[in-house]
Amino acid sequence: MEAELMALATSGATTLVGLMVTEGWEQLHDRVAGLFRRQGRVEAVRAELESSREVLLEAARQGDPDVREAVALEWRSRLTRLLAGDAHAVAELQALLRDAALPDPDRSGTRVEISGGTFNGPVLVSGTQNNHFGSGADG
Repeated sequence: MEAELMALATSGATTLVGLMVTEGWEQLHDRVAGLFRRQGRVEAVRAELESSREVLLEAARQGDPDVREAVALEWRSRLTRLLAGDAHAVAELQALLRDAALPDPDRSGTRVEISGGTFNGPVLVSGTQNNHFGSGADG
C-alpha cells in the first residue's frame, strides 16, 4: 500500500506543478488546499500553493527548468505525509486528478495543432499525436 500512496503522491505533485503555471490552476487551487482541511491547514496551504506558483512562474521567465523538479519534490513530500494519515484525502486526491486530466480529444472533439514550434523541453500531449516535418510543400 505504501508504494501505491507514493505513486499517488508523485502523480499528484507532478499534476499540481504542471497546473500551477496554467490558467486552469485557479479552478483547482481551492480544491487542492481543501485536501488539508482535516489538518486545519487550508489557509496555510493556500498561501504555500500561491508561493509555489510564483516561484514556478518566475523560474519559467528565467528559463530555469530545475525549479520545477524541486517544487514537485516538495509537494510530493507534503502529499505523501498527508495521504499516509488520511484515507479520505487519498480518495479526494484521486478524484481531483481524474478531474484535472486532459480530455480525450477523440471523445471531446478538441484538437490542438502546433505549427512551427520550437520546444526546449518535454511536451505532454494527451490523446493521439501526429508529427509532420518539413516545409509543408508537396514534392
